[in-house]
Amino acid sequence: MIRRRARRLAATMDRPERPGARAALGAPARADWPRDAPERPARLVRIGPAEALSMPRDSGLVQLDLGFDLAQLPAADLPLAGLLAEALRHAAPPGITAETRAAPRPDGGVAARLWLRGTAPVAEARELVAALLARGTTPLPDPAPLAASRAARHHAHLTGQGHEAADLMLRAQMGAAGATEAALTAPARADAARLAALRDRLLGTRPFCALSGPAATLDALHDALARTVAEGAPPSPARPAPPCLGPVRLALPVAAATVARGLDLGPQPGSVAAAAQRLATGWLWPHVRDRIGAYGAQARLDPVTGHLRLISIRDPGIQATLAVFAEAPDWLDRAEGIERGIVPALAMLDRPLLWREELISHAMAHLAGDIAGPRRRAELIAAGARALPDLAAAMRAAAHQPHLVVIAPG
Repeated sequence: MIRRRARRLAATMDRPERPGARAALGAPARADWPRDAPERPARLVRIGPAEALSMPRDSGLVQLDLGFDLAQLPAADLPLAGLLAEALRHAAPPGITAETRAAPRPDGGVAARLWLRGTAPVAEARELVAALLARGTTPLPDPAPLAASRAARHHAHLTGQGHEAADLMLRAQMGAAGATEAALTAPARADAARLAALRDRLLGTRPFCALSGPAATLDALHDALARTVAEGAPPSPARPAPPCLGPVRLALPVAAATVARGLDLGPQPGSVAAAAQRLATGWLWPHVRDRIGAYGAQARLDPVTGHLRLISIRDPGIQATLAVFAEAPDWLDRAEGIERGIVPALAMLDRPLLWREELISHAMAHLAGDIAGPRRRAELIAAGARALPDLAAAMRAAAHQPHLVVIAPG
């Protein structure tokens, strides 16, 4: 039966497309998009002496995230903090995990947290609080296997996902958030004593709490968390990781190259997201993929910092791709069709998130002080043809910057 269905599927896929079939499906346009962002019932509350984020929702589950500030750590300790998250995750019972996240601040700083995250049925909400808080005293596993696995994944990331590795190295050159994220994912020495000391230090500070679940359950959890929040030491002043120096050129055992060029455009209106999408599909893809023969090409924009990254994937022509990147502003000056960039940018901005991801995304945006999201969205919807030459001008102004990563076969 499986083989018969596979043959039918193959025959269907090989069948020529009917003329006009794709057009008949229709495509969303700017006018189809709601003017206002989807409502998300997030609100700030007080738990003890600190702010917390609460997202009431009708559900049989409760989600509790405790975020411990990593910005207070010196840069040399950040790889160990990444290893600590793995150790906490490895030792956690079902329903509890740990991870690190970093987000750029509009002032150029970084919001970085080690998150202890837990999900449980509403009836077990208080037990969830106790289980999360117990992570501060539960013995940690032997860090040696975790450190070895982490180093192996780091090498595999460089050689197997060169464009993602290059993007991270590029962001590490461009600001504190990228440098922090790169350090958090870097290999770390397996030192059990230092790992335990870091755990005690971090988990002894005052966490930021983010909660989601039925409103009555969340209100009850406030009291359960208030003492822990009150007893935690306030975090020390931030010590953001310094950006890495660029450019970077690496020779690795890879079949094809990756080229990543970064431009710090500075503060930009929301319409620049549409222009960046148009740049990717109208210029980079036809030239880097179709003409040079790379697997793909992307233009990635950080809306908070204005960092634009142009990236090629599995690229056989480094110099040719760099020339395409350099010619991008000239193409933008004569380009048309901003509408073709607006809808993809809106789709990315308004993409649905799992409720657990929505909670932590809201929490990180709040901690980073990013309050301009609604304004950027309105500017994106209202983007006009002028957005394309405006992006060209910003790219020319940043063309002297040295942000570059090249991973070449070698």
